[in-house]
Amino acid sequence: MLLMSVKPIYAKLIFEGRKKYEFRKKIPTLQYNSRVIVYASSRVRAIVGEFRVGNVYYMNIPDLWKLAKEKEGGVTKKQFFEYFRGYSHGYAIEILAPFKYPKELTLDEIRKVIPGFNPPVNFMRIKGKLKKVINDFLLDIDA
Repeated sequence: MLLMSVKPIYAKLIFEGRKKYEFRKKIPTLQYNSRVIVYASSRVRAIVGEFRVGNVYYMNIPDLWKLAKEKEGGVTKKQFFEYFRGYSHGYAIEILAPFKYPKELTLDEIRKVIPGFNPPVNFMRIKGKLKKVINDFLLDIDA
């Protein structure tokens, strides 16, 4: 499992089914169908849902933009090229089976169990105490 920080506007688009790809400058090794837990950053500051990884593309930026434009990338041309400014290549992670949780796991709630926890700027593997906190939360919302 991977915890990925996403701006709230893009998290909203993911869970509305209007953003089919997540664009990144760097990514860890991702397996098809692996699980990504979404942390909505800035004002939301909470784990809000998850998706499964589809195909992962590594392409030059103009070709990556073609993919974004044609396949519901969820970003404007200006946003896309500003994000990738200074990079010749980037990644597109296909978003499969997005699922918004019925409630959120806030940063404050996480910090009650893991004092001083800081969410990733980009992504992090979920392990140890964080894995337990997330699994307990998911069990609670399934009940």
